[in-house]
Amino acid sequence: MTMSPQISPASRYWLMMGAMVAVGCLLRFGFSIDYAEEVDSIRFLLALDDFNVAAHRPHFPGYPVFVILGKLVYWIFGDPVLALSILCALCGGLLPVPVGSIVRSALGDRAGLWAGLLVVLNPLLWLYSTKLLSDMPGLFFLATSLALLAKSWQTGSDRLAWAGFFILGLTMGVRLSYFPFVFSAIAVSWFVHKRLASPVLFLFLGGLAWALPFVLASGVEPLANIGAVQTTGHFTRWGGSIWTQSDVVERVTTLFWQLSAQGLGAWWPDRSWWYLIPTAGLIGFLLIRLSGSNGPRLPWAFWLIWTLPYLLWIFLAQNITVKTRHCLPLVVLGTFFVAAELASLIKWKNLGAERVRWALPVAAICAVVWLAGLVTTGFLVAWEHKAVPSNAVLLSKEVEQLCQQQKKTNSAFVVYTASMQRHLERHAPCAEVVRIRRLSHARREVSGRAPDVVAYVVSDVPRVSRLRKPPVRRWKRSRYVQNARTDTSLYLLRGEMHD
Repeated sequence: MTMSPQISPASRYWLMMGAMVAVGCLLRFGFSIDYAEEVDSIRFLLALDDFNVAAHRPHFPGYPVFVILGKLVYWIFGDPVLALSILCALCGGLLPVPVGSIVRSALGDRAGLWAGLLVVLNPLLWLYSTKLLSDMPGLFFLATSLALLAKSWQTGSDRLAWAGFFILGLTMGVRLSYFPFVFSAIAVSWFVHKRLASPVLFLFLGGLAWALPFVLASGVEPLANIGAVQTTGHFTRWGGSIWTQSDVVERVTTLFWQLSAQGLGAWWPDRSWWYLIPTAGLIGFLLIRLSGSNGPRLPWAFWLIWTLPYLLWIFLAQNITVKTRHCLPLVVLGTFFVAAELASLIKWKNLGAERVRWALPVAAICAVVWLAGLVTTGFLVAWEHKAVPSNAVLLSKEVEQLCQQQKKTNSAFVVYTASMQRHLERHAPCAEVVRIRRLSHARREVSGRAPDVVAYVVSDVPRVSRLRKPPVRRWKRSRYVQNARTDTSLYLLRGEMHD
């Protein structure tokens, strides 16, 4: 009688992780969009045809590694939108592998698998895997580098450390705003193994691999000029830093909303009451686990080193009150904590003998309720994101329709906007698009035109409320799907429509 070979724990881990990756890719590709919802998405699409940072194709700092990867996929499939959709969905689908590896290095296989599953089901990570932006590829590169570094610190492998720091250098060419993790990684390397020279060397080589061709292709002087303008503007005008949006309470509240409501699918006052059910499940599970668990925990130093530099960076210098994308690394790091508690759930001895009869089933039920709510939230957000184009796209198509109607009267048609010029130029070629900073500029500009010109103004223009008239059209969206601009309106500034 022959016995079937027993599957090793490592093989079992990778089989289960492979299944999670397959499910994650299916969900990401299944809900991919075929439109550019943000101005940054349009800039990335333009960069696939003609990379020129000085012309905002894309915007500074250029994201050269992301663009190169997009160009490779574009060369294969011949469609820029499809190319970025595939790249972002693939990175989102593969993200459980490095995230699970980080947790596995610290807490074992079970915790690594739970971390991978939470990444697959997380609504915010799912959503950004379907957007045509550099966030998910950047997050995948970042997690891969940190996974290699975590394994190297566990095993003492120099080669893994070199590979980790090299990929971390490449990560800066995908998404430069993740640079605080460079300081975190170097600090941990120094505290763990007292190494500094080799990490800095391989980090430098990884950065040089993309920075040198980037500078040579763009030119030193043009790149320096556009970099100075964009960096200054980011901190002083449009970047949403604490200097331009100084309401600390709003920044703290918004960040907490991003991490809890969007990152964990919890209830918030602008959500339906049924979100209270999974929220209660999450709170109940964590209370039971934290009060009764004696299992392995991530040390406080881990959280301080890996989280604090980046948290300070986004809180002080990023537009966290408008854009959720900046908290994505913190959402991933938050899965470590929940995964650790889920992994030790079935370890009866960690709950205490006197508590095991009631604590284990109650904690398990709470966890299942929360996970069910997380899956439901992910489906709802991903479905709405795919089914309905963004406000900017809907606005642009409405402008194109109005412009085509106006052509019957042979009158000029102009639309004024502060931030949607790229979308209007892409989806409303019939209209003349003028970018302005405030309503008074639009009035001054249109007064110099012919009397029969028809002019519209978008609600993104500051002080547009002074028109004191109802909008021609208004589009409202959930901030859980499109948090940058939930309400967009189109106003008639001058002229009238003729059927």
